Parts: sequence; C-alpha cells; structure tokens
Amino acid sequence: MIVGRALGALGLVAGLGCGPQVLLEEEGDADVTGDASDGPSTTGVTTVPPPSTSTSTTSPPPPPGTTTSPPPPPDGTDDSVFIPDPDSGDWGDRCDVFAQDCPDGEKCMPWANDGGQSWNALRCSPIFPNPGQPGAPCLVEGSPYSGIDSCDLGGMCWEVDPETLTGTCVAMCTGGPDAPMCEPGFECVMANDGVLALCLASCNPLAQDCFEGEGCYPVTPSIFECAPDASGGAGAGQPCDYINACTPGTMCADIGLVPDCMGPAGCCTSFCSLGDPAPPCLPGQTCEPYFALGSAPPGYELLGVCEL
Repeated sequence: MIVGRALGALGLVAGLGCGPQVLLEEEGDADVTGDASDGPSTTGVTTVPPPSTSTSTTSPPPPPGTTTSPPPPPDGTDDSVFIPDPDSGDWGDRCDVFAQDCPDGEKCMPWANDGGQSWNALRCSPIFPNPGQPGAPCLVEGSPYSGIDSCDLGGMCWEVDPETLTGTCVAMCTGGPDAPMCEPGFECVMANDGVLALCLASCNPLAQDCFEGEGCYPVTPSIFECAPDASGGAGAGQPCDYINACTPGTMCADIGLVPDCMGPAGCCTSFCSLGDPAPPCLPGQTCEPYFALGSAPPGYELLGVCEL
C-alpha cells in the first residue's frame, strides 16, 4: 500500500524531502510473483514516505461535526469549509473515484480514516474555489492524508511535503477499474485496495529520469512509475517493506533474489544493464533480464535486475 511515499505489491509511501509519506499496495495478492514476462518477484512491499526532519507532527482529520479551514485557495480568500458529519452519508467508503459520484461541489478522495499514514478509505470532500489542475501547485488541509486539498474534481494533491503541506496536483484515472485510462505519457497506478487510482509519469529505471527526490520504481511487475524516494539511504542488500523504500536504481525484491536477505518482506536489489561487464550486483548475483526474452516493452530491452 502507499504510505506517504512508497509503491508496489508492498505499499507505496511518500518520499524523503518531496512531501508526505505514501504507502501504495499493489492490487491483488500481497505477494506479486509474476512469471519471467512480468519481471522478478517484488513481494508485498508498499511505498513509504520519506522521514521528516521536523519534530512537529501533523494531526489526523478533525473529529466529526467540527469546522475546519482549508488551505488558502489560489485567489487568497479565506473561505471556511465544513467537514461533513460521518453519519451524513458523505464520509467513508461511500463514493467511487472513477464515477466521481459525490454531490455537486464535492469530489471523491482517498484519505486515512484512522489518522494514519496510508490512504485506506474514500470520502466526499469539498472542492475549493479556483481549484488547481494537474501539474499545478496545491495545498492539503490538516495532513497529507486528510482527503482535503486544493485540486479540482478528478485531481489529487500528490507528493505533499509533510511540513509545508504543499504538493502538486495529479490526475486521477478515468474509465473504470477494469479499463483505467490516463493521458499519453502517464500510467494508471491503482493501489491500496483500489483507494488510489492515479495517473503517474512512466519512467525507465536505467535512466532514473524522475524529478529530484524521486526514483523509478516498479509499481506493478511490468509498469515503472516515478515515486518519492522513501529509502532513507537503504541500498542493495538492505531490508525493505515498501516499493519505494530502496534508493533510486534499486528495487524491493523477493528474499530469494538477494543474498543473506533478512527482511521479512524482501530486500533491495540493483537494476542493471544487460551486457554491462561490471554490473552493480552483490556477490553471488548476476545481471538477468527483467523481462522474458522478446517480451520487453520498447525502451526496456536492456533492463536487467541483479539476482541470485
């Protein structure tokens, strides 16, 4: 699942220095063990957010029936927003992120209904005046997991900094859970039991062509997306619990692929380029094709992974 900044069969959590921690869990079974065409196993790892250097903490969503003020909308006005009472029908798993079936002036949003750091439920949230479009800066209310932000209908504030509560609007997937759609250049990442359905930029783990503070991680065995680096410096051979809990250039893999792995979920292992005479593998590992012969998508033909 995604907690702050992390991805994959494991969760996804938000990354260090890029915002809140996000845990993403891959849809389906906790352990992802596709065949060779789907890439190596990435055991139930979720993404995690980067650790905060601040001693302050963010508070969970306000209690039912209270009034809260959202982050200042783009026009600088100070419009208060009333959070719906949980018994009103507009709180909890009562909406659909694809259908966006909330009342006018509201949108269906992921949030953490337990005050934690992983989106685990859906709720209808107010849409601020002059809401932000995908790519625009945004603000969240209360905490990165409150489900209240300044993005427009069909958007969510992503990679939120836990101290400033600022991030960037990203589009939610359209279509439906069985046939999700995104704009060209983006892939639909569905995680946390379907609570998250976001259009994230695709990337290449050999190029690591993501923004600073992010890494290119396998959110599914065959799809790579930019996600916050929540590794805290954990490199090859070190335990991992989340997809993005490994340094950029590595991935959280099954314990059987990494020598002396002591992680309960898995350990980090390096990506490598096929044919590299000196791949960045641990002793005993070799650079093997990530995809089965002939099944690699265009641009990923040389992608390898270090494994036993």
